[in-house]
Amino acid sequence: ALGAGRPRARNGGGGAGSGGVADEAARRDFFALRARSELYFAYSLVHRFSEEPFTTEPAETVFQCARFLVARTVRDTPRGLSRVAMLAALAKQSKALGAYKLSRHAYDKLGAYRLPPAWREQVELQAIAVRAKPFADSEELLVVCYRCQTTNPLLSQAGDECVACRHPFVRSLFSFETLPLVQFQLPTHISPEEAERLVAREPPPAMAVRSRQRQFNPWQENVGAQSQTLTMGGDEAEDAMASDDPFMQALMDFDSGAAFLPVEVDEQMLLGFRKEEVFVHKWPGGVPWSWFKNMVPEISLAQCGSCNHFFHDEEWEAAVLAKEECPFCRSPQTAD
Repeated sequence: ALGAGRPRARNGGGGAGSGGVADEAARRDFFALRARSELYFAYSLVHRFSEEPFTTEPAETVFQCARFLVARTVRDTPRGLSRVAMLAALAKQSKALGAYKLSRHAYDKLGAYRLPPAWREQVELQAIAVRAKPFADSEELLVVCYRCQTTNPLLSQAGDECVACRHPFVRSLFSFETLPLVQFQLPTHISPEEAERLVAREPPPAMAVRSRQRQFNPWQENVGAQSQTLTMGGDEAEDAMASDDPFMQALMDFDSGAAFLPVEVDEQMLLGFRKEEVFVHKWPGGVPWSWFKNMVPEISLAQCGSCNHFFHDEEWEAAVLAKEECPFCRSPQTAD
């Protein structure tokens, strides 16, 4: 995981503070354009679902993709993206998966738009039909924040982030499922290169014992016919979350409703991490690197070394074997 991004130019070390610092306005433009590219990429799937008579995409992939788009465009919809198409896909797939409350909300929103004549009758019929369903969403579809363990609604005015700690949800750019990644940042006195060395080192004996004591994973995987979810365990999970792990304690230290701020780690926290659980966005041009930790090591993740997007490991392998390229940026890739 720590090796992700190495084919890219390091630009004098590539870390924050090394080389020239990128112009702040250009840096903001870069991340804004990157976010917009994700929207257009996701919308291509929704567009195909809306326009083509048949689709090979799983219902949950279309659902997660539409939910991602609607959440990301709460405040602004980029040119060329149809919010009607997003809401229509979300309403239909929500109803199919048992998210009846979300489906009703999406159909209500659609009623405020001028719909194509071919759509209007069908939308009105489905809006009536969904009112016969329970006014609730399937618990299997609800999203739990991996930082603060808050159960989030399927759609909120906060956008694609946790309603409590404001941590942005990190998604696979293939299935658009939420990934168990939590962002953290380095203090000013630890360079990115030093952080990589600390993570790569074996922890001291006492820390290794404590790490083995924390092997219990409070997240439990549940695989259903049409969904795959993670839930918190019972008393054992509460004991795990109440452990003396300084990183877990730091994750729970946040001001509800305040702007998101990544957790700041120290040397001891970095030594306690396993290198396969840490992922890094290594940006060129003096842009500070972004650091992430996989909170559920049992879920294998992959990262493109060119665009820095994340995927489930099996999704990445299937895409690379099929086309030998990244599903998002289409940079050439080889199966390792």
